[in-house]
Amino acid sequence: MDEATVPLLLPELRPRVAVFTNLFRDQLDRYGEVEAVAALWRKALSAYPADLHLVLKADDPSVASLGEARDNVTYFGVEDRKLDQGAPDHASDALSCTCGARLEYSVAFFGHVGHWRCDACGRSRPKPDVVATGVDLRDGRSVGFELQSAGSISSIEMALGGLYNVYNALASVAASQALELPF
Repeated sequence: MDEATVPLLLPELRPRVAVFTNLFRDQLDRYGEVEAVAALWRKALSAYPADLHLVLKADDPSVASLGEARDNVTYFGVEDRKLDQGAPDHASDALSCTCGARLEYSVAFFGHVGHWRCDACGRSRPKPDVVATGVDLRDGRSVGFELQSAGSISSIEMALGGLYNVYNALASVAASQALELPF
């Protein structure tokens, strides 16, 4: 679903589960700034029934903010400090908290994605329910990791490379669980 169509399509589609993976400036050629789109999403979700189950990337502050003050949320994220890039990219999106203060990162994976917190208001990365650890990015064409979810650990091997695809796999597992489907 395109970023700006969320407010239009939620009432029409009436999903039981909505998955939000990330929000980057490169997706916004038609819609403005990251925070403007996040605000559109928050407004649309506030008008939607509370029984909508959200699946959100804990490591993206804009996406994680969508779950605040909601009960029906599953977060997914990466717990692997060896992937830390040291600091968010200087040109990253979403480096400010919803309160306006600058976010601090204990781990930065890429862009503004990582383990974040706001020292001004206390907001921080939610604890993920579906987690990747021991991520091996290999040659860029495949990846392996340990998937931790619902008290179990599974070794995952994918013929898709990159940390983005690890996040996509985590989102898929989290959505499957939200729909009570086996994975």
